[in-house]
Amino acid sequence: MRVAFQVDPLDSLKPSSDTSLLLIKEACARGFSVFYYTPSEMRLQDGQVYASGDWLSWDEGAPLPQKKRREDVLLSTMDVLWIRQNPPFDMAYLTPTYLLEMLPPQTLVLNDPRGLRDSPEKILPLLFPELTPPSVVTQSLEQAVLFFKEYVDVVLKPLYEYAGRGVVRFEKEAELRAWWQANEDTLKMPVLLQQFLPEVFEGDRRLFLIDGQFVGGFNKRPAPEEFRANLGLGGVAEPLVPSMKELDICERIGNELRRRGLFFVGIDVVGGYLLEINATSPTAVPAFNALYKRALEQEIWDAIVARKEGAQ
Repeated sequence: MRVAFQVDPLDSLKPSSDTSLLLIKEACARGFSVFYYTPSEMRLQDGQVYASGDWLSWDEGAPLPQKKRREDVLLSTMDVLWIRQNPPFDMAYLTPTYLLEMLPPQTLVLNDPRGLRDSPEKILPLLFPELTPPSVVTQSLEQAVLFFKEYVDVVLKPLYEYAGRGVVRFEKEAELRAWWQANEDTLKMPVLLQQFLPEVFEGDRRLFLIDGQFVGGFNKRPAPEEFRANLGLGGVAEPLVPSMKELDICERIGNELRRRGLFFVGIDVVGGYLLEINATSPTAVPAFNALYKRALEQEIWDAIVARKEGAQ
């Protein structure tokens, strides 16, 4: 099987915590031909999509894969192509999805380019208002203040950032107004405000879905004096037993994820509310594996191989 990874530069990835590296390593272990390139190395020419990159191998015990040879590759010759670069979810991220959408059906792109483009991680959950906390997406200070007056304690999130960047909590109206006046660049587009959920101090639940089915998850407990539970901000990974409400959330959204071609997804749930559906580059598989002595990357590849074989 020929497999391509559209990912950030290899030397920017952390061997101890990067999910993309696990997926690359497992692909190499299975004997697949593995090709790597960055989004900036793509081009559309004469109706064909190419990428200049490197074929990879992985020596046992090495922290990173080895580049075997560099080549200019026609991406339509790939059996599977992973989109795995990190956000921000901006035009630099979106433009390659237009190019990848031109690939023939026999190249399985994960996650689906159109599905990714149509599924910002903080907006997609709002299609299920019965599953989310009170929320408003707005660019208006007046509307933000009205929302604050109703819920008193709110969290503001930039729509297209990731890993907790730019997320702030307001417990006073004056704080909200001051932030609004000081952040003109952020406010060139709408932001998301949600009722603050104190249950986050007990943890933010990361649940993984493969092809719309729940396969496991863990709890992310925030660091002391922090409400953001991201592992990169000091959050601590803990095992969990999913609640019936959390399993119900996975079941409720599963069909929509499949419809959009969002094959591998990580969702965030706090206090029984769905907050985010991470499809751009779901992370934290190494933390999950360490907690449960599992190899989720193997289960992901098993599902991909089964899909490819079923399509033949």
